[in-house]
Amino acid sequence: MSVLHVFDMDGTLLRGTSASIELARHAGVSEQVHLLEKLSAAGELSNVEFHRRTHPLWQRLTEEVIDTAFVQAPWIGHLRTVFDDIERRGETAVVVSMSPLFFVERLTRWGAKRVFASHNPIGADFAEAHILEDEDKVHIVERLIGDGFDRDRVVAYGDSYTDLPLFRTGLRTVAVNATPALEKLATARYRGDDLREAYALARSLLD
Repeated sequence: MSVLHVFDMDGTLLRGTSASIELARHAGVSEQVHLLEKLSAAGELSNVEFHRRTHPLWQRLTEEVIDTAFVQAPWIGHLRTVFDDIERRGETAVVVSMSPLFFVERLTRWGAKRVFASHNPIGADFAEAHILEDEDKVHIVERLIGDGFDRDRVVAYGDSYTDLPLFRTGLRTVAVNATPALEKLATARYRGDDLREAYALARSLLD
């Protein structure tokens, strides 16, 4: 049966940063977003509230600016090589992220089969029902398993507190440049800047 690879984005595929921080840098609102990121990491701000407060900050972003922020972001090394290999094997790479969908969806251009992210729209009203929280990662993966993936052929990659619920499910997991709390839960651990090495660890869990 085919393998499902579930990737977190911020801190996992994006090295030491988040989509919001990269977007803020190009939008000229870094100070505001860094403060919100700090509150979120401290558990003082839900993801819904984070996106509610960033929604007005993104309204002047254009597709060109988002493209630039995406391409210039510090992605982990050999990301596209790994996505290409997953596709070549007939397996599936999905990205599940708390970040804005308008940024995350660009990973489909690099080989992600599907992405799931928070819909924080530009040019439309904010709707909290479309924002993901930590537990939603579990619900999304469970739905994918229900669509035909074997639980024993699923591996998740993550780095921080938003991945804790998913890493507690008993799935095979790889902690990538992760916090100590997540590393304790992970099946395998990787530190570095080459996604091929984290991917090799994942493959060893499936063999």
